[in-house]
Amino acid sequence: MEDLQEKKQAIRKDLRKLKSIEAILTTEGGEILVASLKRDIRDSLDTVLSLYKAPELELRSAVCRLKERLDMLRVLKRAPKNVKLLEEELALILVDVPDEEN
Repeated sequence: MEDLQEKKQAIRKDLRKLKSIEAILTTEGGEILVASLKRDIRDSLDTVLSLYKAPELELRSAVCRLKERLDMLRVLKRAPKNVKLLEEELALILVDVPDEEN
């Protein structure tokens, strides 16, 4: 029972974070951020492709930059889906462990 309570609290905490991230997407600033990340990804990919004869360290650095931007874009774009999944999981847990009434 305590494990489910802890899981319920963890899901609610994650939901708050994801909803905050999701809210960014609905703003003009969020749209600008996503467009900027896409542009950065395209530029980073061009850089990686142009470095095929460069020293390994330089190539690795460019690949890391590309991965960093891809990861940020994934977090933003997957937030709505992850919110939905967590809400469904929380609903299932609440069937077994309802919230306590004050």
